[in-house]
Parts: sequence; structure tokens; C-alpha cells
Amino acid sequence: TATVAPVLDDGPPTMNDPAPPPPKQSLTAFVSQPKSHSNFAVGQFIEFKATAKSEPENAQINYQWDFGGNASVTMTSERTATVRYLGAGTKTVTLRASANGLTETATVTVTIRERESGGK
Repeated sequence: TATVAPVLDDGPPTMNDPAPPPPKQSLTAFVSQPKSHSNFAVGQFIEFKATAKSEPENAQINYQWDFGGNASVTMTSERTATVRYLGAGTKTVTLRASANGLTETATVTVTIRERESGGK
């Protein structure tokens, strides 16, 4: 004996059918170098690096750095940047990453100290 199961056909989709969920979108970003609270000397070259991940993975990520005043570079849109501070003090650096209409902001604080005098 054969068992026959009925096939249900609801017909073509109607306006009452739920729409498929939109694709998941997310963005995370942080300053991966240098670590917060690092110390550097006035005039020393400091390399800043951003790390970001987006969903979907193939999204174009745009970077914007703000190094504040008294820096050799105050703004850039690259993933990495090398900067020199020309004055001592605590500096807060802001990274803004954006992709797919989402924006993520991260900060890192570094201390710039006067070069020690004295010498050989």
C-alpha cells in the first residue's frame, strides 16, 4: 500500500504575507594601537591603528580620526595614521568608523611628556 499525503498550495504570495527580515547590519570599531594611557615624548612619532568589523563583511568602512590640536596631523580618513604631538599634555584621540549607514565612535587617551633635558 502507498500512503499519499496531500500537498497544500496557498497560491501566490499576498500582501498579508510577512516580508523577509532585512539583512543583519552591525559595526564595531576600536583603536587597536596605541593602548589607552600610553606615554610618549613630545615630537615622538605615534602610529594609531583602527580595527573595525562590519556585517555584512564586504561593507566599505570609512574612517575619520580627530587628533585634536597641537598635532602634526589633526584629521585623516585612513585606517592608520602616524602623528607627532608638538606640545605636552593628555590627548584624547577620537576614531569614527562608518559603514552601511551605521557609525561607531571610539576614543583613546595618550599622555605626551616633555623630553627630558640633560645630556651626554
